[in-house]
Amino acid sequence: MTVNVERLLPHASSEHGVEAAPAPEKDERRQPAVRVHLEGPAGQSAPVWLPFGETRTIAYGGGEAIVAYRAPEVAVPFHVTLSKFKSDKYPGSAMAASYESFVRIDDPDRGVSEHHISMNHPLHYRGYIFFQASFVEGEPMMSVFSVARSPGLPLVYFGVVLLSSGVIWMFYVKPWLARRQAARALAAHRERERAHVSSSSPDPVPGPPGPAPAPSGSL
Repeated sequence: MTVNVERLLPHASSEHGVEAAPAPEKDERRQPAVRVHLEGPAGQSAPVWLPFGETRTIAYGGGEAIVAYRAPEVAVPFHVTLSKFKSDKYPGSAMAASYESFVRIDDPDRGVSEHHISMNHPLHYRGYIFFQASFVEGEPMMSVFSVARSPGLPLVYFGVVLLSSGVIWMFYVKPWLARRQAARALAAHRERERAHVSSSSPDPVPGPPGPAPAPSGSL
């Protein structure tokens, strides 16, 4: 803010007032921004507001400086080039139904390779995952990728395997082993009962001799 004094009144009293500015829209309120200026031997530049994700050109020291407020950039150890982009639209509308990219990767360690990236088929390459996020219409077409890196992904897969194995053991293997052990215990108990009954039963006592059979023949 710049204040220009147009008329000076020696006996006047100074008054300071603050007026409320109109409230920003919801989308503007959620967007972070910073107020920046450049300082150095050449002096100080005029301050400017820099919203997140945007770039501003600031005049400083007889030249220009480009300042950006965004997430930090991380360089990947290979070069990605968009070879071809394809987009299909819904019939009778300009809304994209699907879009896919064909990229070429120039890797100093692995050489040159061609890959296909679509909405539901990301590219996994050297620990990086390339997702087809969006695209920008124009000449030339621009394809927007979301890049993620998950060095602990094998550990996550190992944990999933352990969790699945635990579920299988708890709901399938353990009940089967319990039923098998119970069947063996029941069979052993019945075998012991049969052995006990056979060992405790007394031997049969012989009875009195019966009458002798009559001799055959006639008197």
